[in-house]
Amino acid sequence: MVTQNQIKRTLAQPTTIAYVAGLLNDGGEFVHRTELADFLCEECGFHDARGHAQRDGCLKALRELEAAGH
Repeated sequence: MVTQNQIKRTLAQPTTIAYVAGLLNDGGEFVHRTELADFLCEECGFHDARGHAQRDGCLKALRELEAAGH
């Protein structure tokens, strides 16, 4: 099970930040932050014990990274 701290730690890595920035700058595939969070949950394996995507934790981490200027 991935906890929220692990989501934030994973998304805050420089390589992941560059990957997300590339996704956002490439073609505008993601209209909403929620779509990006769903995609990242699948790509990075952010799922709880029941197999559900941890969208809320991913969204929070994305908001915090954006507020930090990433």
